[in-house]
Amino acid sequence: MKHFWVLLFILICQAVFAQKNVNDYIEEGRKALNENGPYLAEQIFAKAVKTYPNDLAANYEYGKILLSINEYYSASQILAHAYSLDGQDLYPDLIHLLARSQKSAGLHEASLESYTSIYQKTINKPKSPEHKRAAVEISSLKRLINGEFDGGDNKIHNLTDVNTEESDFAPVYISNDEMLYSSSIGVFNMDGGFQIQQFKSKRKKDSWKSGQKMSATVNKAGYYSANAALSPDSSYLYFTLCKDSEHCKIYKAKFQAGTVSMARPIDLMDTVDLLSHPFPFLSKDGKEGLLFTAKTKSQGYDLYLSWMDEDEKYGPGSSLGNFINSPEDEIAPFYIPEKDLLFFSSTWHGGVGEQDIYYCYTPDLKNFSRLVNLKSPFNSPANDSYFKLRKDLKKGLLVSNREGGKKNKYRTCCNDIYEFDYPFDSIHGDYGELMAQLLDTIGYKPIEDSSVALLDEVDNLVDSLRSLLPIPLYFHNDEPDPKTTKRTTALSYQACLDSYLALKSQYLNIDSSAAVKTFFASTLEQSFNRLQAFIKLLIRLEKITPYPVVMAVRGYASPLAQSEYNTYLSERRISSVQNYFNSQNVLPANSPKDVLSWVQNPYGESKSAKNVSDNYYDQKNSIYSIGAMLERRVEIQWLQLNRSRILRDTVKTAKQDQIKTLFYPLGRIGRNTLKKAVIALYNPYNEDISIQELRASCSCTETHLERYDIKKGGSIPIELEILGPDKLGEQNLELIIYPSKSELQPIRVILGMEVVENK
Repeated sequence: MKHFWVLLFILICQAVFAQKNVNDYIEEGRKALNENGPYLAEQIFAKAVKTYPNDLAANYEYGKILLSINEYYSASQILAHAYSLDGQDLYPDLIHLLARSQKSAGLHEASLESYTSIYQKTINKPKSPEHKRAAVEISSLKRLINGEFDGGDNKIHNLTDVNTEESDFAPVYISNDEMLYSSSIGVFNMDGGFQIQQFKSKRKKDSWKSGQKMSATVNKAGYYSANAALSPDSSYLYFTLCKDSEHCKIYKAKFQAGTVSMARPIDLMDTVDLLSHPFPFLSKDGKEGLLFTAKTKSQGYDLYLSWMDEDEKYGPGSSLGNFINSPEDEIAPFYIPEKDLLFFSSTWHGGVGEQDIYYCYTPDLKNFSRLVNLKSPFNSPANDSYFKLRKDLKKGLLVSNREGGKKNKYRTCCNDIYEFDYPFDSIHGDYGELMAQLLDTIGYKPIEDSSVALLDEVDNLVDSLRSLLPIPLYFHNDEPDPKTTKRTTALSYQACLDSYLALKSQYLNIDSSAAVKTFFASTLEQSFNRLQAFIKLLIRLEKITPYPVVMAVRGYASPLAQSEYNTYLSERRISSVQNYFNSQNVLPANSPKDVLSWVQNPYGESKSAKNVSDNYYDQKNSIYSIGAMLERRVEIQWLQLNRSRILRDTVKTAKQDQIKTLFYPLGRIGRNTLKKAVIALYNPYNEDISIQELRASCSCTETHLERYDIKKGGSIPIELEILGPDKLGEQNLELIIYPSKSELQPIRVILGMEVVENK
């Protein structure tokens, strides 16, 4: 028996010492990732987790690898287990990886819970990428759960004879029955030999057949070859050749009867090493353009545009701007000049899955409407991209690694090509109504009467009006309508001014200082004269401008009385000034309501000087002193044209309930200079609302909210930090605010400014 126990002990020791240490697994897996790619690493980390199921590091590394090869469901399970093990928060990015994998696996409720946790953890860092990402995803997940991304009954069909068990992508129609596409070879080859090559497929009867490899001119030895596109007249082939995953150029070659001539690189941008996804097109005015993707060092993949010159050479590419390009990736552009619609894929804008297909209206590829998610079935929880339509717009192609693709040992690792019917109106609805909705959100519309003389006169009048600003208009204590909590008044500022002037002797009896005497002798009269001059110019402007006019007005109060009361008092004072404008017939007869709009900031006592008394029993200082007198005012601060809308166009306008739009003039801002501002966001709905997400149209705008609930008829302050755009002149930036109730339309805030050179 003694010999038996000795033998058993020896066998146990051998088994223990033969078992690989978890750190050895992790080191081996990381080495395999660097030298052989993720698929061998995945196998090693899988063994580590099987051997050490409750080791945090092993589960973390395995979950990351699974997510990197797009195995979303498996990644979500492993990362969820890792998160439960990470009680000391040793891996801060774990919750972010988990939330992302859950959404891409279609686990929307679980992903919403994870992103909500991220949002709450980063609530004190509202400018951080993590907080912004969580806000975007929470909004999109709530809309997903409510069914807002459910599309029509269109079916998309997997091209089973074309697709392999690896990745097939970048399809493009040559004709109705021919297409080019790219395919990866050797993805799972652990010893190297990975390639990407291009193929040509033909449709026979109703199915596409397995493709034939293109010539060596396209599939150049030693390069990855992908992303084919045809010139508008189909005489040239554009495609990408890459030395490796970080060094790619766009090439162009003659393409005749399926034969490709010598390909040459296009000189586009010297500052980047990766150019891809070419899409050549012919604009409506006959100009040849090239859309493409570039990967810059400062951020991810962005969309760029280059125009061909008279020598048939492309100029330097320019970014499509921050409304399209985000902090993450935008790829695979597709443009329909006849319909002014741009399609592309993005990982940022908050949609159905990891990467979604979006479109927008753009008449010039400079100004863009709001982005529209193409919804399901075109978008899925996985990656969806390479959206292309046939020339007749009746059929289309896309690429996806969604569930249900061509199977291998992995569920969603690899891309497949899909085809679908695309009757335009059944997808988008009536084109005219679609344009009406999108035009109302764009920063540009053509003006019928666009003569240089007219626009010059408009600009000169705006400059003259601004030269009179700011205009302070003063009030007696607790006027108009004292001792009430009303927020509007029937009185005109003229009546308020007259009653104030009538109190001159009373003021001078209490305080006969030189400052008070000057106030009644000249200050009140001068400010009113400037107001009248301003109104005369404004009447002239309103008769000729094609744009709505927006005025920013602030209301102030001295610190006497309660804070909330003084806010209401400020609103009544603004109301009296508006009444005076109405009495002067500023607007032409039968003008639309929004020809002249007011952006109100009722500050109440919040901006009053600290040395002004709020002692009711010391009225000499709290009412009759020059300090208190100067606080009780309304200031017309700024005037701007809302160039995002045209009054005199023939385009059918969108329904009024499509989107709530507010306009806030911010005044002058220096080019590439940081400006801080505070605007009061008003609740345009007839109920209390809670803000779920606030999204800026460009990364040049930072926002901060102290609270997210707005009472009916109320407002909250939004703190802004804006980096002045590079382009001089009047510019518009946008904020889109999404209420938490999905049935309420977003609130669109236009931030108007005049960009000037720094002095």
